[in-house]
Amino acid sequence: MENTLAFSCARLVLSTWCLVDSSTRRLRQYETMKRSQRKQPERSTSRNAPRIAGLVVVGLAIVAVIRFATPQAPEVPDVDRSQLEPDVAHKIQNFRESVENAPSSHEAWGDLGVVFHAHGLEREAALCYQKALELDPSDFRWHYLLVHALLDFDRAAAMEESARALEVRSDYPALLVLRAELFEESDAMDEAKALYTRALELDPRDSSAELALGRLTMGEGDLEKARAHLERASELSPDAGSIYAALARLYRRLGENDRAIEAAARVMSSAASIPIADPLHIQMLRESVSSTAQLGHAEDFAEAGDLKQAESIYRHLVALRPDDAAMRVRLGDILLQQDKNPEAKVHYRAALAIKGDDAAGHAGLAAVLGREGAYDKAVSHFQESLVRRSDHVPTLVSLASVLAFQGHTDKAMTHYDHALELESDNVSARRSLAEFMFRLKRYREAAAHYRKVLQVEPELGVVHLQLGAALAVTGEYADALSHLERARDLGQTVPDAVRERVEIGLQERK
Repeated sequence: MENTLAFSCARLVLSTWCLVDSSTRRLRQYETMKRSQRKQPERSTSRNAPRIAGLVVVGLAIVAVIRFATPQAPEVPDVDRSQLEPDVAHKIQNFRESVENAPSSHEAWGDLGVVFHAHGLEREAALCYQKALELDPSDFRWHYLLVHALLDFDRAAAMEESARALEVRSDYPALLVLRAELFEESDAMDEAKALYTRALELDPRDSSAELALGRLTMGEGDLEKARAHLERASELSPDAGSIYAALARLYRRLGENDRAIEAAARVMSSAASIPIADPLHIQMLRESVSSTAQLGHAEDFAEAGDLKQAESIYRHLVALRPDDAAMRVRLGDILLQQDKNPEAKVHYRAALAIKGDDAAGHAGLAAVLGREGAYDKAVSHFQESLVRRSDHVPTLVSLASVLAFQGHTDKAMTHYDHALELESDNVSARRSLAEFMFRLKRYREAAAHYRKVLQVEPELGVVHLQLGAALAVTGEYADALSHLERARDLGQTVPDAVRERVEIGLQERK
């Protein structure tokens, strides 16, 4: 490209000089003719006229050559950042500046595409990925992410780009699944099936490929083969509702109505989508700094037990959205989990000032009040919360616990029973009721509830300890010893009084 440009520029300069030489000759001929007609001496400016004309032409030619030879900087995509959240606008601006500072860097263009993409700006992302690929066509990342960006507004182009991506790298299962889905949309089932099969060969734990093959083979009428694929998919992703929806259809066709009903029931209680092993796409999504994305990060940190990090993100989100009642409640919940009760109380009250009927705000404030010993106020707020969501099990259990502590046994039992009717395997509800029964010295009932807890969570050492203590009181010493030993194995310290009571009881039985 550079050699061709230089050659063109040289030809342009040569042509210009030819034009100058021709103009000069004509001007000289004209001056000679004028001198033969005039007797007075020539002016000096007449003698310089050819040179001046030549210089003007050469100057214009040089300007043209410079403009032709100097490439214009590519336009960097942008959006109306005034309509974006401040964090998002700032990040886009920073990455745009990186491109402006290094317009020949495919990494800079690709990274800007990732930032656009992560914030749902697919068209701008596609432009950046395309420019990155002009600079480096061999980088698989930009091919693959361009396919994803194009899916939102040009699926035909996405199909074409997926073919180019496959030429660069053919062993990325997520690309094979994505291309197979595009084939499936266009009724090219054989091509789709081949790609799903290849994806499964590369990653035998790819539940999305298993589900797709199960669907296709069911459509072909091979129900037993479909069963193998779909049941394997459910083993790999036991919480994916889409798999159970396909299983329900399959079982109905097989005449297995009980299993069809069971699978259909699991659809509503399961997540809709299947988690896919797609590091490139996941890495792109993690670049988002939108409040929605940050909320997801905070939830992930909280679930992992990193409450400090979750708190930091929630504080930032509250600063961004101070009038968001739900965000205030989330921050209050995280603070409450860290026993930062006074500050949690501030945020719960702020949430209720914004939205007076916020059920979660009432429940959170009730929890703080309960810790402060303001039980009547706590009960009032728990009840207010249940007016808005009467079937919320954690609130039912919390209210029952406060009522039980106040000695309102019948009222407490009403709420415990309601909670367990809704979720019979709810460990929190069952444990709370068992502990209430233990305090009432209804040890056999307590033991029965502890046993049900262990059916769901068999490794809870503290529950083994509590069950062992209840059984020691009821005289079931051998069973008590078994649970106390298991509690010790799980890291619990068995009180000497309980251990001695069991040992004495066993000796007396001999």
